[in-house]
Amino acid sequence: RDGVTFASRSTDGCLKLWDTRRLDAPLAAWGDLPALLPMTGCDFSPDGSVVVTGTSVKRGSGAKPTLAFFSTRTLSRIATLEVDGASVVPLLWHPRLNQIVIGNADGKAYTLYDPTVSEKGALFCSVKAAPKRGMLSYSGEGFSKAMQIITPHALPMYREENDDHRKKRQKDRADPLKSRKPEQVLTGPGHNGKLSVGYQQALLATMSGGTSGLTGTKDKIAAFQNEDPREELLKYAKIAEEQPLYVTPAYSHNQPTGADPTAGTYPKFAKTVEPEEEGEDED
Repeated sequence: RDGVTFASRSTDGCLKLWDTRRLDAPLAAWGDLPALLPMTGCDFSPDGSVVVTGTSVKRGSGAKPTLAFFSTRTLSRIATLEVDGASVVPLLWHPRLNQIVIGNADGKAYTLYDPTVSEKGALFCSVKAAPKRGMLSYSGEGFSKAMQIITPHALPMYREENDDHRKKRQKDRADPLKSRKPEQVLTGPGHNGKLSVGYQQALLATMSGGTSGLTGTKDKIAAFQNEDPREELLKYAKIAEEQPLYVTPAYSHNQPTGADPTAGTYPKFAKTVEPEEEGEDED
């Protein structure tokens, strides 16, 4: 940070300190610093008196990476600190906050600081007190299950149906089975997998015989045109005279004496007296 001294890091496990005014040889070189990744970095302290770098470890070896601190004045190692996670790749010693931020090969980041020397930064999080929780405020899966409250009316077996009668009638009306609503004739394009049916086709579908009696639409149209409604009705008149099974037996017990509708004879009733004739007789 003095504008003259700089440090270099390489994958051969060395950290070298250089002077820009004399580049033929480094000022100092420190070894035994494994660096498996070419992005492994180093940085100076805010006053430039210390240089720090990280080391790499092989995955699955069980070893922990370290931070090595070297003095730029005595050119000796002054401290070694173990850190969690995988290999240390980039690092930054912030000049104003006086905190070291490192990034590991497993994607995690850590911040190292001294409460007596550092300023702001991570201190904002560390000095804050833990939020106060209420008496019934718990965290964790076990506590959430233990604190689950079920009221009796929330169970389906105790739940009462308080639907409005008007809403219930509207629901029943919308249900084609409960309202017994006949199937409407679908005109225009098909819908929901049903083909459009014209009013003429719907009328022919209700004719006697159905699809078993009349196989085609043309046969139904021909039968409908050749059928005489008057003849169809008079066909049952002769049957009604020969076999009076519906209307005549209903009045057979309360007919006047001498009445025989089957023979065409009816009783003679006495002539009723009009009100005017009664008045003349009294005079």
